Amino acid sequence: MRRYTLFLVLCASWNRQHSLRTIVAVRAADEADTVAALIAQARILARESRVDEAETALTAAQRAAESDRTSSPSKVAEQVAEVVLLQGNLAMYLRSDAVRAERLYRESLRQHARWDGYWFLGKALRQQGQPTAAAAAFEAAAALNTANTASRLEAAGSWVEAGSFGDAKRVLRAAAKAEPHGSEAPLALARTATQLGAPAHELLQIWRDAVELRPWQASVLIEGAASGVFGADEAHEHATSPQSSPLLRRCDLVAAARVLAPGTPLPPQLEQACAAALGSAGQQTADRAPLASAVEALRGGACALLVGAPELAPYAAVSEADQSECVVSLAPSARVRLGSAAHGLIIHRGEKLTIMTNYAGSDSKAGNGSDDSEAAVLDAGGTSRHFLVAGGDLTLENVSLRGGRSLLSGGGAVMIVAGALRVRGGSFESNRAVLGSGGAVAARCAIGCELSFESVTFRANSATWRGGAISTFGGVLEETRKERATMGHPTTVEFSKVEFVDNSAARGAPEIHACGVDVSGVSEDLVARLCKDEGVSSGGGDGGGADDDGDRFSPLMLEALEAQADALELLEVEGLGRHALAAMQRASVADGTSPTAFATHFTFLYTRAMDSHAAARLAAYQLARPADPSLSAYHATLQNKSAPALLQRGRTLNAEVEMMRTSSNGVGATSLLFTSRDEAQDAATSAFVKSLVLDPTNGDAWHDLGTSLFFAGEMAEAELVYARGLQHAPSHEGLLAEAKKARAYPPAPDESDATVAQFTDADFRSIAIPPGCFGDRPNARDIQSGAEVFGASPTVYVTRDPMLTADEAQTAIKLANQWADRHGGWTTSRHYSVATTDVPLTSLPEALPWFNAALAKKLLPALASRYPAAAPKPSKLRVLDCFLVRYRAGEQPSLPTHSDQSLLSFTIALNDPREYEGGGTSFPTLGLALDAPNAGHAVLFPGKLLHGGAEITRGTRYVIVLFMGYFANRSGRKPGYVLREMQNLRDLPGDDGRPTAGGAGKDEL
Repeated sequence: MRRYTLFLVLCASWNRQHSLRTIVAVRAADEADTVAALIAQARILARESRVDEAETALTAAQRAAESDRTSSPSKVAEQVAEVVLLQGNLAMYLRSDAVRAERLYRESLRQHARWDGYWFLGKALRQQGQPTAAAAAFEAAAALNTANTASRLEAAGSWVEAGSFGDAKRVLRAAAKAEPHGSEAPLALARTATQLGAPAHELLQIWRDAVELRPWQASVLIEGAASGVFGADEAHEHATSPQSSPLLRRCDLVAAARVLAPGTPLPPQLEQACAAALGSAGQQTADRAPLASAVEALRGGACALLVGAPELAPYAAVSEADQSECVVSLAPSARVRLGSAAHGLIIHRGEKLTIMTNYAGSDSKAGNGSDDSEAAVLDAGGTSRHFLVAGGDLTLENVSLRGGRSLLSGGGAVMIVAGALRVRGGSFESNRAVLGSGGAVAARCAIGCELSFESVTFRANSATWRGGAISTFGGVLEETRKERATMGHPTTVEFSKVEFVDNSAARGAPEIHACGVDVSGVSEDLVARLCKDEGVSSGGGDGGGADDDGDRFSPLMLEALEAQADALELLEVEGLGRHALAAMQRASVADGTSPTAFATHFTFLYTRAMDSHAAARLAAYQLARPADPSLSAYHATLQNKSAPALLQRGRTLNAEVEMMRTSSNGVGATSLLFTSRDEAQDAATSAFVKSLVLDPTNGDAWHDLGTSLFFAGEMAEAELVYARGLQHAPSHEGLLAEAKKARAYPPAPDESDATVAQFTDADFRSIAIPPGCFGDRPNARDIQSGAEVFGASPTVYVTRDPMLTADEAQTAIKLANQWADRHGGWTTSRHYSVATTDVPLTSLPEALPWFNAALAKKLLPALASRYPAAAPKPSKLRVLDCFLVRYRAGEQPSLPTHSDQSLLSFTIALNDPREYEGGGTSFPTLGLALDAPNAGHAVLFPGKLLHGGAEITRGTRYVIVLFMGYFANRSGRKPGYVLREMQNLRDLPGDDGRPTAGGAGKDEL
């Protein structure tokens, strides 16, 4: 070996530029002593583009392999083949010599046939313009490595270059069958078919396969729409389903893509083609402004749910027989254009809605299922679903639901996940599920539903997948069977005198698709049971979707796709977390090898701290797909070693805290996991902290953590986190804004604490507010508490002496008006919930010195003297927001009733009450408005009190409004506990000094 190395040195070109590198390479080769090490050295040199040295190392490796007397002949052949293959790669990719590369690849294959040898041979042949030979080489590679989809894609591309679409289609269908969850092969086939001009009906089916396999990939939807296939073959589709519209139109795909990715650009021609259709549909939506008073009149009663469908409000009333039921009574032949959100009007548990055509006083009579021409029509205009039943009861009597559309899940007119749907008379017409099952109705009832249809017509409804009229899923999944006793009754679907006319579904069951439900009252010929455990019945027809290689979309795959779509939609609706989870479980059970189903399910579980369930799901998936390269990343996530995953977990849990605030009864997605907001808040905080331990430079994570703590009332913690975060992420916009505010309103000095005693009861007019005065809206909860600190009947105070001088008050008004003149007017959009016409005091830097002095000397000590239980020390009071507000008759004369996001609030009058009429701070339970007697005086009150700005009927009123917090934590924990937890985690011993365990998530499923 050493003599051979000396020979290499003597024979090497002694170029001054490469001489030292060559010596190093040769010495390394000499020291390596093994073929494997020589090959590894050659790879390193090749990556550095040191071609000559890499070839030298490979030559040494080849000779070493050929002279090996200890290995078997087959082992020697494998080593020589690998070396020659690498020599071919040097020729192909670094010397651009495809002819020499081909020769070397063939020599490598003669030594030992490897799939990558054929792969690279195909590359060399394709580069030389030999597509047929290249295709054969790529197919040979695919035969040796059946899991490698790329080989088949290259083979298909080569067949296209050779002009053989039949061979390209054959190869791509084989690729799709080998990897049923991959979208590359179907998409490549669709592109190829379009390029080579396949027959229209075949092209349409190919594009459907490509689009439907990844219905949540916006770019694929847009490419499919841009192909011009959808809608272009309308004649063929009408031939197979005479009275139905095409199942997938171009603009439906565009609409779905824009839901997934609102900013996705469209090809100009497609933009123009769909703009008119989408725009006209939007213009048909009824103007809701005139309906506001009708909706307002319904608030608080059984018809309050119609806030989501105000078009129905003028026809609604609470049932005399059942005060929990809302009845909408429509005249015969009435037509109401619904403009609900895409999910439809949501009917939650405990809500009952009946919509009926009222034939009283009419010569007409109720529809009988065959003659519904005089039934009232609810028309969704082809833009949204009509209803989503989520635990409540929906009854439709002699009503026609038309033009419903669901984009990315089932149920064009109605989706039901729990509760009851009862339909008597009327019809479902021209509703469609664009990328889902159940053109008219989709029942996804893991916890049981009741559906009944009597004398109903289903006409011209369509679904891309299954169940042109109805798609149902019911029953209890294996994972939750232990909860059978609490999950309710099985799902039942009862039919009586129901007619089906020209409904269609591309993947089976043009009329009824049923899985795990009890169906009665209809011929089994109309029911297709295409689902797990029930096999594939012939009922209802196959609906198409098969090709010469067999149906690409098996019942189990379709069930998984349906369930994933359902889960993604249900996740967007507050309070439906249990149903979303059931859909994910259904997808995982139906197709345990689906990467998408697994990723959705695992992410849901992990981000909601359901760690043991996430671990079980990961273990099951690993058994199903042990070679999935992403497994290591999922294991790292589960061990809390992924900062992005932990940040997502923190954000998800924090969002669930917000949803728990939103629900008046505390029910939300987190009711599955946590018993209180505080418990959920701690879990969110922990996730943010662990993310920052792994990546302390992430300014978004610092800001999210601080904001989460702020709204939880952990004011001290939020302040400390914002400050520490700025040290690690000094350019973060949100952290800089917090720092700017802190500099603008520095804390009062400790000496101000001693001045509290200078204020006595005589300095204030005190007014006791009757009970029931605290806000119960979401933004009235937490921050730093309300009634539990101030009592059920708190006190409001009005100062008897001015807190600001008359000159200071006039100066503030002057500065604000000057600022407005320079900036085109006063701001009106800083406060999203209750907008005011104002100027933030931070925009008036000239006012800050004297205003901060007044805060420290008078305002904060006065506030502390009145509310010692909430804020005993002025030095710990913090300005959360401060702005100068203008109320003017004829412009913004008042402010609606609301509560502030603050612990304490006060308003300071800036002009004399004689300059205006009306005004003051109104308190609803008090029944009057309180105003300062003169300029400079203040009104002090707890921020959570319901209050508003009384109307100005003449003149202009100026006030400064302050929202105050207190440097303390609502939880009672000592300030700094979050940063201490962070430090403790950094100090934990582990593989890398970082946390490896995330604390057990709370599992209750």
